[in-house]
Amino acid sequence: MCMNIAILDDYQDTIRTLDCFGKIAHHTVTVWKDHTKDVDVLSARLKDTEALALLRERTPIREPLINRLDKLRIISQVSAYPHIDVAVCTKRGVILSSNTTGHVSYSTAELTWGLVIAAFRRIPQEAAALKAGRWQTSTVGLGLRGKTLGIYGYGRIGRLVAGYGAAFGMNVEVWGRESTIGKAREDGYAIAGSREKLFAESDVVSLHVRLTDETRGMITAGDLARMKPTALLVNTSRAGLIEPDALEHALKSGRPGMAAVDVYEEEPVIGGRHPLLSMDNVVCTPHLGYVAREELERMFSMIFDQILAYERGQPINVVNPEALRVRKASAPAGGSQ
Repeated sequence: MCMNIAILDDYQDTIRTLDCFGKIAHHTVTVWKDHTKDVDVLSARLKDTEALALLRERTPIREPLINRLDKLRIISQVSAYPHIDVAVCTKRGVILSSNTTGHVSYSTAELTWGLVIAAFRRIPQEAAALKAGRWQTSTVGLGLRGKTLGIYGYGRIGRLVAGYGAAFGMNVEVWGRESTIGKAREDGYAIAGSREKLFAESDVVSLHVRLTDETRGMITAGDLARMKPTALLVNTSRAGLIEPDALEHALKSGRPGMAAVDVYEEEPVIGGRHPLLSMDNVVCTPHLGYVAREELERMFSMIFDQILAYERGQPINVVNPEALRVRKASAPAGGSQ
């Protein structure tokens, strides 16, 4: 059968250039490059959509929208799904297929390390000055060797970044859940004496924690105030980990002295309207962590495989199997599902 497939939030119009896009060539595919959270706009765009492909958490899929998408059969994505109302999907017989198995996002770890070097050596500022006709401005950058890298959250990405720090001759210290602390210790890394000491003693603190209700706002103004005036906070995880407005106020107060961020409370950030963008001691990137061609190829190959499995009547990575029973019960006798 030929399905109507919609892909949301492909800002760079990249998905149709991927090799894996050929997997769904026999379907009718619509790709939306702009971003909207307006339910009226989304419901109009998606009214004929049967399979919805999502690029991570860019668009929330909640009850007001789901209830207006009568033809929707499957939502396909990868990783966690806090942006999707799974209960409402199940009630309406909409399958959520999401592969959450342990792929390591090397691209996010690599970007994290790029931000560390860029901030310490002031690469964006010096590059901009050179283009403006100036040569070596008055601010001298800092080296990494011998300094302390604090890793908050020793999961898959945190582990990679710790390895990069060690390769650059940094002293690596780790803090996080007891289970991850144990893994860090097994890998030969020092454990910070306490959460407070991680912030107070590190020259770089890099956050690698998943955003949940429990972790939202976990990094407080008090944590940031403990950091050195020369220290750098790096966040390539989620902006919501930090207490609202705390980072901007901390940077203005001088502790920490620098920040490098790839994530924001509301995305996309359009028109330069974010306080961090006007600060000279902050390096900002537009959520590029997983936006590398290899990563997108892997991600959408799985997303399309999940849609094709549904097409064959054998859906995979189903988060809400009850939706299959709901869909079957609601199908007309002798009709297709």
